[in-house]
Parts: sequence; C-alpha cells; structure tokens
Amino acid sequence: MENELWLTALLNRILAGPANAVLNAVNVPHDSVHPWSNWLSMELLVAAIIVIVFAILRSRLSVDNPGKLQHTFEVV
Repeated sequence: MENELWLTALLNRILAGPANAVLNAVNVPHDSVHPWSNWLSMELLVAAIIVIVFAILRSRLSVDNPGKLQHTFEVV
C-alpha cells in the first residue's frame, strides 16, 4: 500500500488477523497483508474522538445553566 498512514500501519500490524477473518467470512476481496485501508482507519479515529468528546461533555450538560460550549454544540 502506498502512503500508508501510521494508524493504518498499526491496525494492519495488530488487527490484520481479525479483519481478514471478517472479510473472508463475508467473501469480500481484499489484500490479506493490508486489510485496513487509510479511509477506514481515519473513519475509526474520527468516530473514537467524537465518542470521547461527547462522553466528556455529557457530564457537563445542564438544562438550567448551559455554558458557552453547550450553546455552540446545540447550534451545530
């Protein structure tokens, strides 16, 4: 794979076996040495960041006294 990102290389090194097993089970053609692609690893990273941010913000939400950050997220 050309221009493999650091996260993709890490996932291919650590989780290549489970990824190959899932892809083989559903008959998806793939590269068995590099089953994780850059777009998928970045999508997982973004999803993890979003989950972490909202888990942290969940404890700070208030109906009675919303802060500036809560107003920002409500507008978005």
